[in-house]
Amino acid sequence: MNPLTRKAIRVFVFLGIGLLVLAKLIAPWFIEQAYQGKSLGFLNAIISGQASHPVSFYLNEWTKIVWPIMGAYIFGGLLAVFMFDVMMRPTFYDRFSVHARGLMMRGKSAFKVLIALASIMVSGSVTPVFSHVAVTISETRVGAITLGTGWSTWDYWWQQYIPRFRLTWNDEQWDTYFKLLKEAGGDWIRADLYYGDTEPRNDNDDPEIINWKAFTFDSPKLKNLYKLLDFAQANDINVYLTYTYLRSNHDYNEDRLTGWLSKEAVSNGFPELWTRPKDEPIDTRELAENLAATIYHLLKNRKYTCIKQISLYVEPDAQWTNVDGFRDSKFLGELLVKLGIRDQVAILAPQTGAHVDSQDGDYDVFAIEDYGAVVNWATPEKGLQNLDPIYKSLVSRIKSMKPSMEVGLTEYGRMWNEGATDPLPTYLSTLSAACLVFELYNSGFAGTQRWAFDPVYHPYCCFGVISVEGVQYPAVATEVTFETTAPIITAMKQGAKFIKVPQTFEPQRLININLTRGSAVHHVEVHDPTRPGKGVYAIAARNESGKWRVGLVNLYASARDVEVYFPADLLPDSLEWDYYDATMPQHTLQGSPPRIRDHSLILRMPPRSLSFLRDQSVS
Repeated sequence: MNPLTRKAIRVFVFLGIGLLVLAKLIAPWFIEQAYQGKSLGFLNAIISGQASHPVSFYLNEWTKIVWPIMGAYIFGGLLAVFMFDVMMRPTFYDRFSVHARGLMMRGKSAFKVLIALASIMVSGSVTPVFSHVAVTISETRVGAITLGTGWSTWDYWWQQYIPRFRLTWNDEQWDTYFKLLKEAGGDWIRADLYYGDTEPRNDNDDPEIINWKAFTFDSPKLKNLYKLLDFAQANDINVYLTYTYLRSNHDYNEDRLTGWLSKEAVSNGFPELWTRPKDEPIDTRELAENLAATIYHLLKNRKYTCIKQISLYVEPDAQWTNVDGFRDSKFLGELLVKLGIRDQVAILAPQTGAHVDSQDGDYDVFAIEDYGAVVNWATPEKGLQNLDPIYKSLVSRIKSMKPSMEVGLTEYGRMWNEGATDPLPTYLSTLSAACLVFELYNSGFAGTQRWAFDPVYHPYCCFGVISVEGVQYPAVATEVTFETTAPIITAMKQGAKFIKVPQTFEPQRLININLTRGSAVHHVEVHDPTRPGKGVYAIAARNESGKWRVGLVNLYASARDVEVYFPADLLPDSLEWDYYDATMPQHTLQGSPPRIRDHSLILRMPPRSLSFLRDQSVS
């Protein structure tokens, strides 16, 4: 509610209380005094029938007068407050000013302008009566992208048929990978490591004392991590570093004693293991020591400034046993304080697959995943379904903490698609994922990372955004399997270069390059006349240069006309329109630049498309 409206309500209530006190206490006293001739002269003269009427007669007459007055006050006051609130809303002001100015410029009478005012109010105060979709942008900010928008990457695999393939890449392959990563945009990525590559044997039995001589920071196994960090450092990309698994099977089976922290390995005499790690650390404090020592080396000795967050676990609820993403952050924080770097890197927790409430710990970023949202393409007007209802309350609760905390989505991508047959479900997944990103940023999230920028995923798995040249894919698979993966591994060993999967790469690139770190997210309202009105999604952000980036998603199988209203004081001078649609072209398409007239513009969004309007105003 508008602050001025709240003040108006307080004035209305106080005046009402005053009127009630006047009517029920003060006025009856004056009536009794006047009846006895003891009041003011003109009041005494009003009551002249003392001989024929008792005082109760005059008190009853007063009651008959006062209650209609009170009723009129309450009704009229509420109506006045309602109208005041409506007219003070930016969305109302913007829309009415647009309609009023348009009518007056066309020579219409003041009467028709008033009719426009009434129609807007009667239609729901904040939504105009339009046959097309209306998107209204407010000056009010609802969040800020402080973490960034980007990708998760993954170097350590557990399947026997997926080796650490990055160790086999030649320079040309690395160049094509980084070229695509740069083209794909994104200013926040996730990188992972294996404790056995930096500490192949336990340095000592005391996790509070680091024996630096036992660490192998020059190990060839770390080449991939250093290459990725070098690229991030050179391209202003922030990095979040974590352990994907407790055990990296390929590294472990090559030197099984590197699994010294794995209870499964140690308790069974270090056997050959190819199971998916859902393992328990012998001592979670030792894992924290390894991460603290590693991050200290990366910050202080290798001078990386791109590493902004660290975390002990990925999906501690699903891929680890007897760990606690909140509790275990405390010991990690203590070690970072001892090393003098706690203020140089943020701790992220709990990075769970299932949503949990925030708990006590030493962490700066609250992170969760979401693979549950779904669009039923037979009923696109219902929009995203299975969207977790805790998002808005979660952000509100965490940001109210002292100090407040950022909230990030560190994995999403393969969104289920009910009723999807054509176009390819992979594209529709990216389209519904765009809706999720819009919803989260509009709810106050600070960053998102899509899973995953890696060539292993079959394009039809919905995760895949890049692949390799010359691969003939087998039948569609919903997960990584030997049949889908073996051709990719073989091609990489033979030096095949990387290529993009257009229907997932291009729309995700649009999201990444427009919703950049440092952008302020503004409140938007979407009026979709097709009930229940959730077939079009929108986001409005202004980057650090103050330029608008307006994202729009049309989930419908037919084109939709959309009118976008900008705040009167924040109008862009010129806009470019980029979009990607269900024809699944090789590259992003460009529409004719829409013209802004009277604070708004109209464009026709293609069926099942993602659009971004880019402000090209010259400062």
